[in-house]
Amino acid sequence: MSLSNVVQQPGNTPTTAGAPTASGAHDTVTIRTKLRALIERRPVAAALGLFLANIVLVSSTGAVANTVASAVPQLPDFIAMCAGILGVIVLVSVLGWWRVVGFNDPATWRGLRVLALPAATFVLLPFVAGFRPVAPASTAFFILAYALTGFYEEVLYRGVLLRVLRPTGTTRVVFLVSVLFGASHLANVLFRNPFIVLAQAVGAFCDGVGLATLRLRTNTLWFVIGLHTLHDLFLHYTRLPKIPLDVVQDIIMLAYGLYLLRGLRAAERGK
Repeated sequence: MSLSNVVQQPGNTPTTAGAPTASGAHDTVTIRTKLRALIERRPVAAALGLFLANIVLVSSTGAVANTVASAVPQLPDFIAMCAGILGVIVLVSVLGWWRVVGFNDPATWRGLRVLALPAATFVLLPFVAGFRPVAPASTAFFILAYALTGFYEEVLYRGVLLRVLRPTGTTRVVFLVSVLFGASHLANVLFRNPFIVLAQAVGAFCDGVGLATLRLRTNTLWFVIGLHTLHDLFLHYTRLPKIPLDVVQDIIMLAYGLYLLRGLRAAERGK
């Protein structure tokens, strides 16, 4: 992908009643152009800066939420995630990257058959031993929370950061984005067992490799968001032991991602 869709700055026009609106649009275009140029010039530094800025935003919001809403379980985490979502929405909007990060129309999708194995892994495998019912109220909360989580993490990692790092090459972008995705889970070490947190980070890296290659192969973010959401959601409804199931799913996604990556590299060399 390239930055060929940068909006051109408007020329000089006479001052009118609509001048403030035109000035605001001009400022937005200027900021957009400068940000895109910076990202294009130093993609790794830009990706690391965006990653750290997101961590600071979410962590600081979570800390504040813990002081005012700690009486309600999971609410501080939810508030922190909402802050992260808002930050991502603002970033993508300022950059004008909604289509670039993968929110595109079906005419631009490709190779959707590669989604079959991940779909079976996340949708069918959890229920080979049956379905575990959950209270309707919990179901409503889970659907909302994991849909937002899938949107937030996929737009940030397989959307924005993947696009930022794309000039580094197919292999590097897949692994760099996955390393950042895994590292984002290490902040939990402040609240949970370090060994469990490390296992979560490794699992996130493995999933990240598979999801990043799916994003590149299908040329869209829609299905990756859906898979991420269903993966997290269905772990609450499986009768299988959650941790072993999650490990198996992580291994499958890592192996499948590496397999797809070979095809992506071959296609890149053939251009």
